[in-house]
Amino acid sequence: MFLRTVVLAILAAPSITAAQGVPADSSRPSQDTVARAPVKLHEITVTTTPARREEPASTVQVPAAELRQTPAINTYELLRQTAGLEVHDQGQGPGFAATASLRGFSSDHSTDLALWIDGVPVNEPVNAHSEGYNDWSLLFPAVIRDIDVYRGPSSALFGNFALAGTVNVRTLERYSGAAATLAGGAYGRAEGIGLAGLDRPGTRGVFALRGLREDGWRPQSGYQLGQAHGRIVRDLSPRTSLDAGVELYAAGWDSPGFLTADQFENREFDVVVDPTDGGFKRRAQERASLRVLSGSTVWRTTVYATQGRWQLFLNIPPEPGSGEGTGSQTEEEDRRYGFGLTSALTWPLSTGEITVGTEGRWDHSDYQNYLTVARVREAPQNLVEARQLSGALFAQSSIDLMPRVRINAGARLDAFDTRSTPDGAAPLSGRQSMLSPKLGALYQFRPELQVYANVSRGFRQTDGVVNEPSLPMITAWSYETGFKLGPSLTHVSLTLFRMDVSNEQTFDPISLATSNGGESRRQGVELGAR
Repeated sequence: MFLRTVVLAILAAPSITAAQGVPADSSRPSQDTVARAPVKLHEITVTTTPARREEPASTVQVPAAELRQTPAINTYELLRQTAGLEVHDQGQGPGFAATASLRGFSSDHSTDLALWIDGVPVNEPVNAHSEGYNDWSLLFPAVIRDIDVYRGPSSALFGNFALAGTVNVRTLERYSGAAATLAGGAYGRAEGIGLAGLDRPGTRGVFALRGLREDGWRPQSGYQLGQAHGRIVRDLSPRTSLDAGVELYAAGWDSPGFLTADQFENREFDVVVDPTDGGFKRRAQERASLRVLSGSTVWRTTVYATQGRWQLFLNIPPEPGSGEGTGSQTEEEDRRYGFGLTSALTWPLSTGEITVGTEGRWDHSDYQNYLTVARVREAPQNLVEARQLSGALFAQSSIDLMPRVRINAGARLDAFDTRSTPDGAAPLSGRQSMLSPKLGALYQFRPELQVYANVSRGFRQTDGVVNEPSLPMITAWSYETGFKLGPSLTHVSLTLFRMDVSNEQTFDPISLATSNGGESRRQGVELGAR
């Protein structure tokens, strides 16, 4: 009922707006109006709509040219340099997800950030290692067209795990000819990339392969990675197109293990804790999208499937005085598969546009954790099979109430049904729903100067939901205000933000237990210049 009220309110909004039209992609609006040209719709793949400067939100847009010119050894480093993310390497090879953080969230394994590639979510739900485990190694840098980084949960197009923000990636749709590159570096690093494609009337495509190896800067810290990417777009008619794609990658690595604080202080980096430590990860992601135009209205539906398996062996030494860590080798194995669908309809208004849509996802995981010796299992610690069914309705609008004022309004209603079956125990289940309203306003003083403010709600599921499906969601109310100066040779932005977080998990160093229901506040200033 609430979502229906929101949609009806949005539909009624044009009756009180100014008569002047506004293009969705105006880059140089006049001084008197946000824009004065016919509406032109962007490409719509539900969650791949490009962010716009006129949105009342803090976003960073990274174009392909900047990505190509930025030297980086992995995708986390690439986003750190181009989008200003805070990144902490987890110390193992690709496949063992590093931590990318925004707005003060710890984001262990990047779980507080949602990652989408061509309309397909990458975060792994019902993952016992870390709920929302977010492995960015699936990103193929050479085929990225552009990236939007949303700071905060301001967009209604993204739901679970879009707590601190969202990284939204679009890949190349066409490529003419073929190219190959070879590169090398320190510590035995070698990389080869092959790229080919076609750009014909009615058919476009991009195909790529990548191989990478490195010995690492510590003994037994080498790794290998292989990737494949394919995308083909076929026009079925002047108003209908079919877009299909696949992302594949496999990685393997060795691990020298953790250093003690004294070893690190004394620069004893050559220590190898256990020569059998290491692991591998495999991930596949397939999708097909159908786009239909009817006048200026766009309807696009994407169906996708995901498969993955990872296994790692790692000695976790106990921390002095804390009791944390097993002091022996631990094996973790996760096997999973899933399916999903997103569908959205976008149509223009005389002074803006509206998008309404739905999203559904089903994931199944089989997680096993053992105490091992030299990769031989001795005792199980956690064996659990879980599945999750989720669905959402969302609506988002962008409307000009007057020549200099733009309003964005939207909401999401998400529902989750999670079931867990621990080994030898009775099945557990839990159902939850989450309403996430979004509202923002932007005022244009001059063509190059805009001020904005927004309030939104975001959420993510809690670590451990794979064993306790009834755990409450972690939620945050986000408030931000700031200004944007540009476009020109220089782009400058300043944002003041505050996020009130509820139902956080807290670790007690005395009892060595984790409890839910904590609260915190994150606030600060973000300054960007390009």
